[in-house]
Order: sequence, then structure tokens, then C-alpha cells
Amino acid sequence: MKIKMLLASFFLLIGLIGIASACSCVIPEPPKESMESSTAVFKGEVVRIEGEKVNLVISKIYKGDLGTQVNITTPTDSAMCGFNFVKNKEYLVYTSGNLSDLSTNICTRTKLLSEADEDIEELDNLISKQKDCKNLYWFDNENKECGQKEFCGLYVYQGLQTFESKTQCEKSLNPAENKTFNLSNGRKAEIKIMPETASQKAIERLGELGFNVTLKEVGSGDKTKAVYELTGNKEGKFLGIFKIIAKVRAQVDAETGDVKVIKPWWSFLASGI
Repeated sequence: MKIKMLLASFFLLIGLIGIASACSCVIPEPPKESMESSTAVFKGEVVRIEGEKVNLVISKIYKGDLGTQVNITTPTDSAMCGFNFVKNKEYLVYTSGNLSDLSTNICTRTKLLSEADEDIEELDNLISKQKDCKNLYWFDNENKECGQKEFCGLYVYQGLQTFESKTQCEKSLNPAENKTFNLSNGRKAEIKIMPETASQKAIERLGELGFNVTLKEVGSGDKTKAVYELTGNKEGKFLGIFKIIAKVRAQVDAETGDVKVIKPWWSFLASGI
């Protein structure tokens, strides 16, 4: 009897070790929400794999300012949530990070193109609804001068800010000049916090996550206010064992700089989130 109990304990321990070393993910969001929270989404064929680096030839872009080819990274170890790309295979890829340093993993909706019919149908419908192009003034983290070009589809990426007029663009570039944000309750919020400052405040609370930054209205009635909403993906361990990736948000009050961190309801069960 003792021997049987020892053997049962041994195999249970082995099983737990196997679980602890495996990657664990929360269920990915639907295609629309996944695209909104991704830096770039595209269809492409893998032409080269070198360790964690994967090079793909792009056949269609759903989101992101990309060329005809792109380099992305993914962990080589599946226990680290790495995606197993195969050379000469085509994929639908959802990525995060900066445009110059994109990455993906098995916790996203990235998958073989042959298995992505549901995603492609929804993404194509979204693009067709937003196919109108606009001539806008713009700047981003790398181009700090107001330029003008045509934007089509879901063109938003991290650091990009667009404007209807050159005057609005130039005012936004000058941190010394306060601007206003018209709220639905009739009040004009005075924007005293710049996007760079909001990003830094979010980094102080959540770490460097390659945030997407959006100036938006939240609240209702007298509590309506303008905030910068910063979203990013953060790694942690569920119950201290299972590796997970969760979307977290920080809302930075554009007038006062106050920060509100928004995490998944289950985050109290996960360390590092």
C-alpha cells in the first residue's frame, strides 16, 4: 500500500511540474477587439526563420504602416508562449510592440491562414466599412514635424496622431501651448498633460509595455472628463504557476495627470499583472 501511494505521489508531482512549465493563456478576444489592441495585423508567408526572428512577405495589411516584408519575433520555446511558425506557410498574424520591433505569441489570434476563415471574414468586413481615405496632417514618435498624407482603413498605430488642420497639428506639437477637448456635456477640458507625459506615468505604474495611446472622453454628466487611455499586454503568472498574457489599461486625466489603472477582474489571482 505504501509503495502504491508513493508511486501515485510521484506521478502527480511529475504532472504538476509539466503543467507549471507549460504556457497558459487567457482566451483571445474576438477579431475586432484583437485588431484594435494589436499594433499591426496582416496576412503573410514565412520566408525565413532565424531563432526568435521570423521574416514574412506580406500579402495583405489590415492594420499598421508596413511595407512588403516584415520581421517579427516570437519565443523559440513553446513553454514561453512562442508561436511555431513554419517556413513557406501562410499565416494571419496579430502583433504587439513598436512597429520597428513587432512580436507575437500563441496567446494571440495568430494562426495558419487555412484556419483563419472566421477572422478574415470579420476583418475584411471591418476594412470595407472603413475603406474611405482621408487627407490628414500627422506626426508620430519618429517624425516630429507636421506632414500631410492620405490615410486609409485602420491606419492607427502607436505614437501616431492625426489632425484635420495644420494648425491643430502644430499646436499639439508644442507642449507649451495648452489645448482644449470638447466634452459631450458642453464643457471644454483644458489639456495640460501631453501624450509623452501620460505615457511616462503609465510606465511608472505598469512598466514598459509598448502602449497604444488614445485621447478620449470617459464618464457622464458632471463627471465627464478627457483622459489618455493607454493599453498594453502584460505578462504574469496565474495562481503563481501558469504563464498568462493579459491586456491592461491606464487612464491618465488630461487635465490633472491623475492615473487610474484598469486590470482584468481576475488579476488578483495573478502575480505580475
